[in-house]
Amino acid sequence: MTYSIIIPHKNSTKQLQRCLDSIPVRGDVEVIIVDDNSDPAVVDFNRFPGMERPNTTVIFSKEGGRQGRARNIAMSHAQGKWLIFADADDYFTYCFNDVLDEYANDNADIVFLNVCSVKDDTYLPTNRSNYYNSLNDGYFNKDKDYYALLLRYNYGGPWGKLVKKALVDEHQLKYEEFIPHHDDTRFAYLTGHYARSIKVDKRAVYCLTESPTSISYTMTDEKYLARVHVIGEQERFIKSIGLNLDCTSGFMTETLLKVRDAGRMDLYERCLEVLAKEGVDIETMRRKIAEIEAQKAKKLAPPTLLRRFGHVVKRILKALLGRWL
Repeated sequence: MTYSIIIPHKNSTKQLQRCLDSIPVRGDVEVIIVDDNSDPAVVDFNRFPGMERPNTTVIFSKEGGRQGRARNIAMSHAQGKWLIFADADDYFTYCFNDVLDEYANDNADIVFLNVCSVKDDTYLPTNRSNYYNSLNDGYFNKDKDYYALLLRYNYGGPWGKLVKKALVDEHQLKYEEFIPHHDDTRFAYLTGHYARSIKVDKRAVYCLTESPTSISYTMTDEKYLARVHVIGEQERFIKSIGLNLDCTSGFMTETLLKVRDAGRMDLYERCLEVLAKEGVDIETMRRKIAEIEAQKAKKLAPPTLLRRFGHVVKRILKALLGRWL
């Protein structure tokens, strides 16, 4: 077997069927679906997608370990030389078949590809894929070595790439289990770290979908705390290997600003406590946040009448004074 496509699933059989329909049926491709304890009131298990599909294994997990555990279960069954990860509500594009043909015997440990993104219901384009594609664009059009590092250490998504199973097995890499958010981040930067060679492809082989029910758009306190823990852990790892690479600061400040903008100062302080445990310089973070907020306030401040009409007032005063003098 050449390729193992791994799909965790929970309560979204319609989207899962769409994802399966986008995967070519080939003798060198196996699909492994792990259902993470879906609700029987939502899912018809007698008509579960993939059950009748060739080279497809469906595993029903009742432990409720979230996506990370589902991916780990699937990896333990995978027979392919390459691992390809997909979310059940996303799908592959038309060039996927060509990519499978071209990289079957490639020597790279990871192949990074572009992704696109659309609204789940209307298929209108979104900006969710912009950051990932900016890394690929930078690799080809800016600083190849620098962007190769960013791809290795800051391409956090599990999708949009091919990963050699031998690399994962050699270093016993697994996804985080039982955490509500960013269970894929550590797996992503560790595979990037250990990869002996990488390749980058300009084609958009995978399409992310965006909906109001997506994990990233239904944030809770638990998810925010999990996010900052993962970000802090990532920064600590990058520093530990002596790499001067600013991967985390933008995402860290963005997360903290969202919490402050929501008026959740209690959660903000808890997030800082989590980051402090990972060795992040909290006082520097506080200053950075304060500077960003000051800049935002300055931009949003409504102009006074004097600022708006100052030049008119000056001209009138000058004319009046000229007459009196």
